[in-house]
Amino acid sequence: MMSDLNAAARDVHAKRRRQIEAQGYMALHDDMHRRGELARAGAAYALSAAPRAHSG
Repeated sequence: MMSDLNAAARDVHAKRRRQIEAQGYMALHDDMHRRGELARAGAAYALSAAPRAHSG
């Protein structure tokens, strides 16, 4: 499965594995977040990593 993933997807997978193994963040922990908190956090990280468009 991992051979089919691009670098960004591998990075996300590695981050999640670290969260589970090192910090104990399982689905129960994730379920404690409400109203799209994790989705918004993920979007914020993605947007901050995206190249900035130059105007003009």
